[in-house]
Amino acid sequence: MLEAECNRVTDYLQAFFDLPSEMVGRAFGFVQRRSKLTTELLVKTLVLGLLEKGDASLTDLVEVAGRLGIALSESGFAQRLNKGAEQVLKHLVQLGIAQLAEATTHSGAVLRSFSAVNIVDSTQVSLPERCRELFSGSGGCASEASAKVQVNYEYLSGTFTGLEVSSGRVPDQHCTFPVALAKKTV
Repeated sequence: MLEAECNRVTDYLQAFFDLPSEMVGRAFGFVQRRSKLTTELLVKTLVLGLLEKGDASLTDLVEVAGRLGIALSESGFAQRLNKGAEQVLKHLVQLGIAQLAEATTHSGAVLRSFSAVNIVDSTQVSLPERCRELFSGSGGCASEASAKVQVNYEYLSGTFTGLEVSSGRVPDQHCTFPVALAKKTV
């Protein structure tokens, strides 16, 4: 069973990497000229690096890139982690969530009277200090750079219907999902 699940996840990740990533990279300004660090290789480096080590440093990520056949310096890789890369990653995460969600039916008697059951949750991820201009953290004992990730899961259809990524300083109460997804009942 574990092997079948692992194979399914592997197939999903490979299909995700095979997306027309260069078009996405160009659309969001990550790809502006020919470079050895393509959008596909950026995504592979980050995904594989963070799967291997959840708190991967820039050095760790450069090593993963090297194993993928890309010789990069830490400063060269850091320069590519810009606003364009942020937009590409945000778009690909949203696309990945949409592809991953499998519609399921939840027909419990209690839930039949609802048109939707939205579950909103968040997590905060510490980031390297050099990311603090894009994603400011709380500082003090906490990280100087962090990202707040909010997701909405619609339980009745079994789909993820929203993703927001913001600075770690943004409180959960600023998430737009509860108000945007609320529907008046009649």
